[in-house]
Amino acid sequence: MLFLISNFLSIRWDFIRTRFRDIYRYCSYAVQMVCSYVLWPLAVVMGVNVADCRKVAEMIGTKTFLNEFVAYRQLSQLIGNREIMERHVTDNGTWYWRGDDVILTSSNGNNTVLTNGVITVK
Repeated sequence: MLFLISNFLSIRWDFIRTRFRDIYRYCSYAVQMVCSYVLWPLAVVMGVNVADCRKVAEMIGTKTFLNEFVAYRQLSQLIGNREIMERHVTDNGTWYWRGDDVILTSSNGNNTVLTNGVITVK
């Protein structure tokens, strides 16, 4: 009997933990989306290129609501993606957008995905 109760509680705990994780991911994405529109004018006033204002506004929201280290990690990913893209384009590679991601195409048929895109240099 105790075995059945412990298994039931374990299953319920996994279900609850999974639901909270899904809710957290959804809320985190929703907060970033709202911040990207609400803080967009602040990014423009800061002097960011208009094409990058939404991403910068998301990072400002992440810094405000979560932690600046998380925002800096996102910024470093965007800068690293830009450096990879610049090297690829220098070698006459082609690229295209798919949503927020940049797809780098090469002549041998291998594609590289730069998740969350790039940020430009000003």
